[in-house]
Amino acid sequence: MLDRKIRNYALRVHYKQRKKRPAFVSGAQYGHIFKCAKSGDIEVKDFVQNLIVALQVYGNIGTKYRNSSIGYCAETISCNRVLQVLPINYSNVNVGVAIRPRTMQIGKRCVICNSLF
Repeated sequence: MLDRKIRNYALRVHYKQRKKRPAFVSGAQYGHIFKCAKSGDIEVKDFVQNLIVALQVYGNIGTKYRNSSIGYCAETISCNRVLQVLPINYSNVNVGVAIRPRTMQIGKRCVICNSLF
């Protein structure tokens, strides 16, 4: 069900934002709380504290780690939005697939997202 909601969100982004589509969209869920997000759609001040601590293992938020910017993946942002509603441990949040809206294909998770989720 989570992946279906993410796919529907990706389809909306695909058709509404033809000129400037984000690299990926993803979603996260805990119980009845479900949030979708686009990659890069957050500011550093909006991060939840326990997610900041987990991300700082790889460096400062916004800096590069291998080929991705720390904290700006769609998976991380959607998880952060769930944590803003319900302050729990990030490891309890179910994070779905990442879909590229330009092609509607499922993408691979980065090293950070693989270790966190």
